[in-house]
Amino acid sequence: MRGLIGSLSRRGLRREAAAAGRPERALDPAPFGPAGPWVAHFRMNLAAPRAIRWDDGYRLTAAERRAIRRSMAKFQLGESSDGRFLLHHAELHAARSGDLAFAEAVRLFVREEQRHAAELARFMEGQGLPLMRRHWSDSIFRRVRKLGGLDLALSVLLTAELVALVYYQALARATGSLALRSICAEILRDERTHVVFQAGTLGRVRLSRGPAAVRFRIRVQRLFLLLAMLFVWVDHWRVFRAGRFGWRRYWHACWGAFASIEALLSPRRMARPAPSPAVLVTAQTEPLQPAVQHDRPRHRERAGDGEDR
Repeated sequence: MRGLIGSLSRRGLRREAAAAGRPERALDPAPFGPAGPWVAHFRMNLAAPRAIRWDDGYRLTAAERRAIRRSMAKFQLGESSDGRFLLHHAELHAARSGDLAFAEAVRLFVREEQRHAAELARFMEGQGLPLMRRHWSDSIFRRVRKLGGLDLALSVLLTAELVALVYYQALARATGSLALRSICAEILRDERTHVVFQAGTLGRVRLSRGPAAVRFRIRVQRLFLLLAMLFVWVDHWRVFRAGRFGWRRYWHACWGAFASIEALLSPRRMARPAPSPAVLVTAQTEPLQPAVQHDRPRHRERAGDGEDR
């Protein structure tokens, strides 16, 4: 218990970032400026061709199917939200703040998430893996996101994106499919930008709050992440095991990812002036590079192994 509490402190996060090989402040300066450059970035990214190996004829082995079938279906479902609640509150915030481009930036962000869902679904259908139309865990996630306004919605989304950064690394390592590996690489590239966008937006949304209120919300964000980490580990352990992510590596990777963007949520950083628009779309995210391997993993088939229960 002492270790869990220590990891929720600022000092604990520094230790996790160092253990994961990531600097505490990987993103400098914070993107607190207007949303116009984000609109340009998302439009350019959506129009750019995707480097996905759809021509790869690799068929998943029985061991790979057991490891990823249900887990991948749950993540695909989570990526497929229409974002109506988030868009509604983004429009309200845009009207209040005068940053009218913000609502369009959020709409394009949602489109990128939906593209992830479509890419995962295409791969799953090609491999004969069933999709999920609904699941209780996804329903709970969506309900929690709707309990408050834009602040809470973005906090919950940011938590999911941080864990997804680690999950997609493990998923890529869990299979010999070049198609799935390239999908994970493209999703990771997008998600690294998404966490910057969401964390920077949270920082701007909270500019009107006092330092004590912001510090409290950052602590709540850490609690959200801890709960999400525990749930995802229990629910998706087969993928992490197949991707050679033990608990310690998973723990350090998740907290290291959070430490990389924590500065965007910090009251100290909020006191600084907003950077130029060019910085917003070129923020450094190198510490979150995916660990995609080039050799196809060798799974040992074991008699008696069944599908996910």
